[in-house]
Amino acid sequence: MDFGLTTLASLDLSGTKLESSLSRGLWNLTSLQRLDFSSDQLNGSLSDELFYLNNLISLNLGWNQFGGFLEGIWNWSSLTSLDLSANNFTTFLPSQLSTLTALISLDLGSNYFRGSIPSSIANISNLQYLRLSYNIFLSSSLPSEVFTLKDLITLAASSNHLNGPIPSTVGNCNKLEILLLHDNALSGSIPSSLGSCTKLKELSLYENPLSGSIPSNLGKLSSLEHLDVSHNKLTGTLPESLW
Repeated sequence: MDFGLTTLASLDLSGTKLESSLSRGLWNLTSLQRLDFSSDQLNGSLSDELFYLNNLISLNLGWNQFGGFLEGIWNWSSLTSLDLSANNFTTFLPSQLSTLTALISLDLGSNYFRGSIPSSIANISNLQYLRLSYNIFLSSSLPSEVFTLKDLITLAASSNHLNGPIPSTVGNCNKLEILLLHDNALSGSIPSSLGSCTKLKELSLYENPLSGSIPSNLGKLSSLEHLDVSHNKLTGTLPESLW
């Protein structure tokens, strides 16, 4: 497929069930700002020639069959939304993610990423939505630096193999509305600093070996609509502040 529309700013071919790999002619569309190939049947690796699309603001390649390594995208200084969810990426999460400093939304969920979550992700200071669920973060703790993202609204890192404690720095995220950490191997206590996340609407911590008692100051979360701490190793009594 060749593209001759060199002034094209937006291209949406999602849900068309296109097969094979991305066309090399695509890289001639250097004016593109928004590109959506989600929910097709594309496969192969992401070409280094993606680098030429350096005016992109939004890239959605979710729900395809891409794999291999992530290369060629680290100089996209204008990119605000990146969705690579539900593909077959098996590499480590690269520290170069931190160079995408304009990102507001990042979805890498439902892949086979392994290793640890790079602490340098905290350099994406404008990040509001971060989804890393359903990957294979083996022997990895949740880096405390993630919770220095002051604009973070949603953090979904469920159904991985995250271990260690939930960092107390979570209380720094006073804009946080959704925190999904269920189905991991997180241990230690539920941090009382969660009581500072006063905009929290959904808190899901089930299926972890968390211990200790439920912090009483969770009762201060007047916006909370969903709380699930089932299937943990919690002890003590339910705080009256929850009623």
